[in-house]
Amino acid sequence: MKKLIGLSVVILLFMFSLINTPAFSQSDWKGADVGKSIPDDVKEIFEQSCVKCHLESGNFKAKLHFNLSRWEKFSSKKQAKKADDVLYQVTKEKMPPEKFRLTHPKSTPGKKEIKTLKEWNESLHK
Repeated sequence: MKKLIGLSVVILLFMFSLINTPAFSQSDWKGADVGKSIPDDVKEIFEQSCVKCHLESGNFKAKLHFNLSRWEKFSSKKQAKKADDVLYQVTKEKMPPEKFRLTHPKSTPGKKEIKTLKEWNESLHK
């Protein structure tokens, strides 16, 4: 029974590594649609509100939805879609989650930060 569990864990880890490892790097592929870097003012908002969960070292479930560590590997189209999702989640006060906001009161983006996110989002759709 222990061997079966151990083998199952190894197989799951192997499959997970295959899912999370791209077949090729976009920077290695000529003509790849490589997206834009995150501007400093948006990075500040992300540092205040997002990175504790949405970086490679963060929360597993949060990274499945949005992993900031992989941002520059996303195509411009995927970046625009992710920015849409970020803006929606923030403006609907779904992100940061209420529990996180309670323990990190300065994490909630204000009107100025939301305006910055909207402008950034628009810039990715041009």
